[in-house]
Amino acid sequence: MGNRLHKRLPTGIQALALLVIVLVMTSTNVLSAAESRSASSLFRGNPARTGEQPGPGPRNEPQELWQVTLDAPLLSSVIVAEGVAYVKAWGETLRALDAETGKEIWSFTTGGLDTAPAVVGGVVYAGGSNQEETQGTLYALDARSGQEIWRHETAYALSDSSPVVVDGVVYIGGGNGDETGGALYAVDAASGEEVWTFDAGMPIWSSPAVAKGVLYVGGGGLEWGRGALFAIDADRGDEVWRFEVNDGAVVTSPAVSNGLVYATSSSLYAIDAKSGEEVWTHADEKDSFDTAPAVVDDVVYVGGSKLVALDADTGETVWTFTDAGAYVAIPVVADGVIYAGTYHAELLAIDAESGKERWRFRVEIKGSAGDRQIESSPAVIDGVIYFGSFVTEADQASGMVHAIGVTR
Repeated sequence: MGNRLHKRLPTGIQALALLVIVLVMTSTNVLSAAESRSASSLFRGNPARTGEQPGPGPRNEPQELWQVTLDAPLLSSVIVAEGVAYVKAWGETLRALDAETGKEIWSFTTGGLDTAPAVVGGVVYAGGSNQEETQGTLYALDARSGQEIWRHETAYALSDSSPVVVDGVVYIGGGNGDETGGALYAVDAASGEEVWTFDAGMPIWSSPAVAKGVLYVGGGGLEWGRGALFAIDADRGDEVWRFEVNDGAVVTSPAVSNGLVYATSSSLYAIDAKSGEEVWTHADEKDSFDTAPAVVDDVVYVGGSKLVALDADTGETVWTFTDAGAYVAIPVVADGVIYAGTYHAELLAIDAESGKERWRFRVEIKGSAGDRQIESSPAVIDGVIYFGSFVTEADQASGMVHAIGVTR
């Protein structure tokens, strides 16, 4: 491009043209860096919830850098932004930890269960609910101090849906404890005022994904034998289409990539983002694929009793990893590596192209009884992997935040 410009432009403005090119390239690089930073601070990595992490991951087999014990199970993802790790365990407290040391910076009581927060523009957005899950609250907190900026009350509990922030609006789903109803909320990120509310008629425990002005979110209760994927206009809150399924609720986050929406109930569905029509389905009578999918470089990765890679356009199997030894939780992707925890206290690193294991890290906690489980979706940033674990026995339901990497 530089040679063509040099030949076509008069000599007097060549320097100006080159300056413009430099400024454009510089602004693009700055934008890319800003997007990378914001991507690390959202559940599933970005508004489209594709599961792509900024990375890089550890170059070699990692060691534990630090661990922090919590007083409740940690199922949700760790969100990392500007050197701070934000965690919301199963209970009432949102914590901000120093990402390098694990030392607590501040804590704030939100109520609710264990939904991951979102951190955008120096503000933490977190959902919560009362103990009965009959109503909810969306909080905006100063990311540095943890001081409340505003709160927005909702008619449904904000217990499981992780917020997403796009164009100055916070979107989050809610439901009630008896799973008879739910809604999707749009709230002004600056003021906390309601923009619109969409009544879904069923719980919205799923975390909404956003692409090209449309929200995609799953519905249905944990005990339901059916569910739906909704497409909602992001500006008006109007339903664009809904795709109904009869093999379970859509409680995990959908992912949007290249005009398709990928969502799981007990099967994995690929749905046309504009029309809501089914493109393909991946199902297995002997297995359940109900984790949030990751979609990177035209390949979909989904967990279950095994980790499967599928062609994003056709649904054909690329590879299958069956040596997890336990259920494989929500996968993420960073620099050609799939990272996913298991229900057997191991974090797997799988080569995205070949499906071969690179390494696995086993969580070891001194004095811990019971079966430890990793259910949270890892955050992979600057050579460190952050994730949560917990003990499944009722009297040993302690959570743990882990940071693993290569010792510098």
